[in-house]
Amino acid sequence: MWQFMSSSKGVMINNATEAIARVKRGGYAYILESTMNEYFTQRNCDLIQIGDNLDSKGYGIGFPQGQPIVFISFVNL
Repeated sequence: MWQFMSSSKGVMINNATEAIARVKRGGYAYILESTMNEYFTQRNCDLIQIGDNLDSKGYGIGFPQGQPIVFISFVNL
């Protein structure tokens, strides 16, 4: 897939907004991670996810030592 994408003119995009616009025009598929996919499909009724997620990943958030617990609890909401 990478060989095709990198050698084909007009396939690569600069950002997610450009990719979504190309998908909406047709003839273009956009592969992205699940969190961004959920974000875009929830805000664009004419976009859908086809198939299941390819894999599952977790997120970690680092905070400076001594960061107030109130802020950490806010992030967990």
